[in-house]
Amino acid sequence: MYKIRPKSPRTNPGSVKHKRRTLWSIIRDISRIFRSQKSSPKPLLEDFAPRPKIYFHYVDQPYFELSNNSEYAVYYEGKRYPTAEHLFQCMKFLPYQPDIAEHLRAYSTDPEDVTVEAAQYAGFERRDWHHVEIAKMEEVLYHKFAQHPSLRDILVSTRNFELIEDLPEDSFWGGGRDGLGRNEMGEALMRLRARLFSQR
Repeated sequence: MYKIRPKSPRTNPGSVKHKRRTLWSIIRDISRIFRSQKSSPKPLLEDFAPRPKIYFHYVDQPYFELSNNSEYAVYYEGKRYPTAEHLFQCMKFLPYQPDIAEHLRAYSTDPEDVTVEAAQYAGFERRDWHHVEIAKMEEVLYHKFAQHPSLRDILVSTRNFELIEDLPEDSFWGGGRDGLGRNEMGEALMRLRARLFSQR
């Protein structure tokens, strides 16, 4: 009859020696973590610090230039649009309703007037607009900042700040009334900023 060899402390998790070794290994691991934090040039708490924010939209705010309403003309397919917002509103009807797009382009130099006028033609928007509107916004922003080097510098100067369009009444493009909106305009600008950083 074979005798079963008793398990050694190394293989027996219930042994006192094994528990002691495990405790010491935990203590060593904790000490190692504290030493690495102490020698790290960046305090651990900084990782949890709130990300600084920049709110923009209104003419009296810093970084108004980031807004589509800022007076920087954008050229697209050989035509001049008074602001990026003009081009964005026209995108709703291009290329299927060029007459409406041309009407909006020349309707007014005030982008807010053009936005209101575009709403009158909502029934003629391209059918896939809600599927492509973010991509079209990114396209508009790319043309705007590519054509104005000074604007590129302003956007890049915001570094890692979170960009939020200050639109309480718009929880899709802006931060919304409670600040929990999707902020798609700010997100598009931050994606463009990252793209510009990578090209430097």
